[in-house]
Order: sequence, then C-alpha cells, then structure tokens
Amino acid sequence: MDQTAAIIKSNKRKRSKLDSSRGLSPQNNHKSKRRISKKRKLGSGDRLVPRLDVDSTSSSSPKPSAPKSEETTDIEPEYEYDPFLKTAGIRLLILHGGNKAANIECSLVFRKNEEYEALSYVWSQESSSDDLTSPPMIKIRTESGTARFVVSSNLLAALKELRHEHKPRRFWVDAICINQNDPAEKSAQVPLMAEIYSAATNVIVWLGEDTHESPIALALMQKIRYLKNFDQFVEKHTRCEEWEALTDLMRRPWFSRRWVVQEIALAKEATLHCGAYKIKWSEFADAVALFEEMAGRVRRKFKESVAHNHHSDYLGDVKALSASRLVNVTTNLVRRSDDGLVLKRLFSLESLVSTLTPFEATVPHDIIYAVLSLAKDTSGSVVDPVHGDTLVSPTTIATTVPTVKGRTPEVTSVLKRVVFGLKVHKYPVNYDKSFYEVCRDFLEFTTKKSHSIDILCRPWAPEGYPNLPSWIKTVHYTPYGPRLDNFLSRKHADTLVGLPKQGLRTYSASREYPGEWSFSKNAAVPSLSIRGFILDTVARTEDSARSGVIPDSWMKFGGWLSGERSQRECFWRTMVADRGPRGENPPTYYELACTNLLQERVRDDDINTGQIIERINSSILIEFTERLQSVIWGRKLIKTKAHSFIGLGPSKPKGVKKGDFVCILCGCSVPVLLRQVKDAPYFIFIGECYIHGMMDGEAFGIKNTENIDYKMFEIR
Repeated sequence: MDQTAAIIKSNKRKRSKLDSSRGLSPQNNHKSKRRISKKRKLGSGDRLVPRLDVDSTSSSSPKPSAPKSEETTDIEPEYEYDPFLKTAGIRLLILHGGNKAANIECSLVFRKNEEYEALSYVWSQESSSDDLTSPPMIKIRTESGTARFVVSSNLLAALKELRHEHKPRRFWVDAICINQNDPAEKSAQVPLMAEIYSAATNVIVWLGEDTHESPIALALMQKIRYLKNFDQFVEKHTRCEEWEALTDLMRRPWFSRRWVVQEIALAKEATLHCGAYKIKWSEFADAVALFEEMAGRVRRKFKESVAHNHHSDYLGDVKALSASRLVNVTTNLVRRSDDGLVLKRLFSLESLVSTLTPFEATVPHDIIYAVLSLAKDTSGSVVDPVHGDTLVSPTTIATTVPTVKGRTPEVTSVLKRVVFGLKVHKYPVNYDKSFYEVCRDFLEFTTKKSHSIDILCRPWAPEGYPNLPSWIKTVHYTPYGPRLDNFLSRKHADTLVGLPKQGLRTYSASREYPGEWSFSKNAAVPSLSIRGFILDTVARTEDSARSGVIPDSWMKFGGWLSGERSQRECFWRTMVADRGPRGENPPTYYELACTNLLQERVRDDDINTGQIIERINSSILIEFTERLQSVIWGRKLIKTKAHSFIGLGPSKPKGVKKGDFVCILCGCSVPVLLRQVKDAPYFIFIGECYIHGMMDGEAFGIKNTENIDYKMFEIR
C-alpha cells in the first residue's frame, strides 16, 4: 500500500467514527487532522507524501452538534443598517472571537484605514426544511445590545470555521457589508469591488464544508507538484479515485460564480478553504494547470480501469470545468508589477462576457456588472485619485497602493493612477433596470467599441428569461455542458465568429463595410434594426449531426460520393469550416485525414466520431476529428436555392429550415440566417451559418453582379 493509500484509508476510518454522530464533516476531529498534517523531516524516498494543511483557526476541542440557526430571543430585533453615505467608503464586519459552541457575534463598522480580509463564497445554496422554518442567523452588536441578521447556511458555516477563539477578525463580506435591500447602495458599491478585493490583505475562498474526498484531492494536488519523472509519475503513482476526488473538488459551486473572477484576479493573496483544510490559491492553480497538461495520461488510466468500465472520458473534459477556466482566465486577465499591483487590464468587456460563460450570477444584471472592474474599456466608477469625482474616500484608496521604503509620495501617486486609470469610463450600473435594459446597455456599449455585431452569434446571456429577443443568445448553447452524471462534455459546436480578438477575425463575410444598427428603447417590444442584404435562400436541409454523429446521408448530399475532386474538396472544407482549430487555414493533410476518417464507417451507416476517437491511435486523425466535432456538432448540412451553396446551419433553438434567408449583415464577420415572420414586417434571428465560398467577402461580388439592394432588417 503506498503512502497516499494509507492516508486515504486512515482518513476513512476516522470519518466513519464521526458519521454516526454528526454526518460527514471531519471538523470535530482536529487531533486526527493534525496527525495527517504532522510535519516530519522527509527523506529522499518521502517526497511524494502529501501535505494537508488544517486551518490554524480551528479549535483543538471537538465541536458539539449545534442547530442550524444561532439562538435568538423573540424580543431581539432585526438588524437595521445605518444610512450609508457615498463618500463613507465601505463597511467591515468584525467577527468577534469565541469557541466552537458559541453563537456568532459581529459588529459592523465603517472602514478607516484598518487591514481586512475579503471573504469569497457561494451565496445561494439549496435550503433544507430546517432553514425555511428556522433560518440561520448571526448576532450583530448595536448600541442597545444585539440584533439578529439572517444569513445563508453556507455563510454561517464559513464564519464558524474562520472565527478565532480569543481575538476578533476583520472581514469584508458582501452579503452583510452591503445593504442588499437598498438598490441605490448596491449600485454605488458594485463599482468599488475591484478596490475592495485588491486592498484586502488576503481573499479567503470558502468552498464549503469538507467531505470524505476533500483530503484526498488536496493530497493529490501536493503530489503532482513534484515534477521529477513527471510523465511516469501520473501513471505509476496516482490512482483513478484520486483524480475523481480532485475533479469533484473542482466542480464545487464556488468555481462557477461570476463574481469570483475579479475576486481572484485582483487579489494580492488568496487561500482556498474546504472545511478545516486549506491550500494557497497559487498551489491550487499549479495543480489545475498540471492536471490539464496530463489529461491524456489520466484518460488512459480510466480506459484501463475495470472499476470505471474502461471509460476514458469518465471525468469529461477537464479544460471545460469552471475551475480550469477560472485558473486560465485569472492568470491572463491583468498584468502586474513585481509587488502585485495591477498595471494593465488586457481584455475588453465584450471579450470577458463572451469568455466567462461558465460563470453564473444569482442576479442576472451581474452577468455584466460583475466584470466591469476587469475590462480595459470600462473601469466602472473607478476612482481618479488625483482629480476626484469619486464614490470612495481618498483614504480608502490610499491603502490600495502600499507605501514602499524609498518610494516618494509623487511616485506612489503615479502608481495609483497606473492602477486605477486617470480617465473614468462611465458605465451605467443600475439594479432598478429591467434585464433587457441591462442587455441593451451592454450591446450598445460593446458594438460601438468594436464596430462589430458578432456578439449576436455568441451565447452569453443567462437562461430563464423567455421574453428576450431572438438576437440575444443564451448560455444554453455554449459548446460544453453537464452530462447526466454532471461531468462536462461537448453539447454544441463552437461559434463560427469565435471569441473577440484584438484586430483579428476568423472570417470577414461583410468585409470592412461600416455597419449600421440600433437597438430599440422599448422594453415591451425589443427589436434590432440593422443594414444588410439577402444573398440566397435555403432550399434543403439534412438531419443534424446530433452528439457529433454524422448522418450517412451527408456523404451523398454533400458530394463526397460523387468522385469529383471539386465536390469532395468542398465537402471536407465545409466539415471543418475551412479553418484549423486556432482559426488558421486548414493543414494540407486535412483532405487525407477526412478520407481516412470516412473509411472508418460501416457501409451505409452513420459516422460516430466519438467512437472513432476512442478506437484509433493516430494523433493526426484524432486532431482532425476533434476539429470536425467542434464544427458539425448539432448543426445541419444545408444547400441554397439560387447558387447551390453548401453549408452548415443551427438545429437549435429555432433550427434552420427551407425558406430561411442567408443574409450578410454589415458588421458581422459571418453570414447569418433570418426568418421572415408570416404577415409581419420583421424577422427573427436563427443564427450564424457557414456558407462555403462566401466567408471572406465573396458575397459582395454576387451583390454587385445581381444588383442586390441593401435593406434595413427589423429583427425581434
């Protein structure tokens, strides 16, 4: 039995003793945890022993069972906030010391120059029946005594675990430090989030209470950081159960919150807490990056595992996990100085909203508002430390840029301006607006900045708003989504427009012709008016490639079986949208790869690309097949009426059908499909489409030859 196995087995024995009395969390047994993390001098053969940190704030005595809510009396009033002034800065929560059995008692104060830690956690958790009848509460001290304050079970658990026994601890906790029932206060405080998290001495990430798998996952994270003999290490010194535990940890709800992106990206230091266990964010990020690098080897382990039914894709796509996305995004969002100051923001608001689709928000407005402070073209209400016009006092900002020995006040002032920017880019933050108005503000801002309307083709808006117009695409249609077992795998094809790139576009169907569009101000009838022209009409469609399975009928329909080289070339180029995986021209061997792939099918049978990837050993064929999947997954093969163009169109939400118009919209880099509403002067937006030979401005030659007029489309 190797050392990690011994730890796992020991951990299970300890937890089984606790299960009968208080459930799964091992927070009571702090002695056993200290035994796991007990330090000793390591010999050369001991390098792989995992280090499991236990929070130093935990008490050494067992924690007795306690009710869900803190004890309160009937006469104890609910807490009432003091009036909040815009120039008063922020509130801080002072968490007073106490043992594990004591009620949580706090004070709320306006911040002066005190240091504090910021808490990052999941707001909404599933409520139990006990929570509904007796909601969790804490006590907040007032001049006349104490008042009760309702919190979530998750926040209460965090405060209990993080509290010191004999001294207070200062936190900024959004649910308590901001009056959530005051929209005006929320609108004033949200633009300050970047300052709040960057000024904190540490951002404490609360993932929730620990489970049996938590120490296994943290142990693996420490093991894989040992890089000697890295390639062999994964195969010989790790087990499938460990990778399952790590994946379970990476799927915790915290990683899918929209707000955590800026909370981590702007933090000086960050620590992840899972019950009593903790790990530095930097160590976690290293482990996730290494997991991605060794994903192929991990897949092989599962393919060889009888216990996992030889299922190589058992864990799904690791890179699609929110935790992986978060590590990758936060690593590249900003550029920092050596002492941790944010010198430059690197992404536009459009890029952030288009990229951060796995990250959710409880309030739909926060899909936009939660990333304003991170965008290079919006700094929200970021403070100009020199010229004023501020929502926060200068003393608050002064603490954000630390004083360094030898640095003059003039240099410090310059650094502040570098961090926060001399020019304040106003962006409307208003929680009283309808969600459509928030979407319209976003689209008006981004399309004006980018001179592009490509955002219409990207899924970015939250689900659950049935009255949104057809030109606002929801995250339901993102490429990856949860399977029945809740692991992530591909659900849809990638967008043809791709993600926003500085000065770069994968296609240029509308060339550089200036766009002309406007968004309706009437929330009751949201519409988009945009200039363009009709290129052709859809004459015929084939079945969609559901789950990446290419219908056998596509071979004949697309001309592959004709034997004519021109038709075969048109077909294989359509299958990969005439591009490689990074938007470059397709490699010259793609035609050969397509021929080999199609030879894998049984005669007159559909082509299951997933099964082909499972059974072939050629890296070239796997690369080609994965590119093909990213293009055809869930799309329909189409042919147009006037010019017999072959192409691909969406099958959802309103799938392409005969009679739809293939249009070129000025400002959109790819052709789109519009459908005329019967007996009405407006259209609905079906989605982007690939039309072979019409992706780089060739449509304007047809427009000029056939004297096709521009028109203004009203789209609802």
